[in-house]
Amino acid sequence: MSYGTVQAVKNENGNIWIGTDIGMNVLARPSMYNAYHKIEIVNAHPQEQYIIATIVGNICESGDILRKK
Repeated sequence: MSYGTVQAVKNENGNIWIGTDIGMNVLARPSMYNAYHKIEIVNAHPQEQYIIATIVGNICESGDILRKK
């Protein structure tokens, strides 16, 4: 099981990108095999709203996407 944290949130023309510290260097399967990994929000505050976003790793590569919106 891999754990990571959100490092940045970017809103670009209505597309939200969530940058994490888990990239292809830590979790290679999504970029290599289009594998599915369950992503859970831990320690979320109940009053916060959920958003639809693309979750990416910390490597600046087109394949470093953990989950597309």
